[in-house]
Amino acid sequence: MKTFTTDTWRIELPDDWEQKESTKQGTLLFETPDLTKGLYLATWALAANEKRSAIEIARAFCDTSEKALAAMDVQWKKLGEGTGVQGGGPTILTDHFASASAYRIMTKIIARPPIVVRGAFHDYRCEDYRASTAYFTPIVDSLVLL
Repeated sequence: MKTFTTDTWRIELPDDWEQKESTKQGTLLFETPDLTKGLYLATWALAANEKRSAIEIARAFCDTSEKALAAMDVQWKKLGEGTGVQGGGPTILTDHFASASAYRIMTKIIARPPIVVRGAFHDYRCEDYRASTAYFTPIVDSLVLL
């Protein structure tokens, strides 16, 4: 496993994953060499006058992510959602699957105002859901705020 760290978060990825160029919006992209799996990591610094609680902020980011999925030309089925606390802030993890295209996206949002981190974990060839879950669980779990 390789550890990637910024000022705000840390994640461990399998050795063969590679960091690609950031998107125009500053989101970091990591991919497997065969391009079957990817990860988009984004960090936001909220305004100092933000009044919502950390869980309200996490929920708002989750809602925005789900709206983005709904706007895609893909039929998603939500397979699960869980909440917890990690790194001093609430986390929300959602799991969506598009069976027609064997495409799975898990989204992990961690909110510790003024910082919010969203990891979007993509399995572009999810032909075996259990294998995908076994592969991604340690990766998703390793994403933490510092």
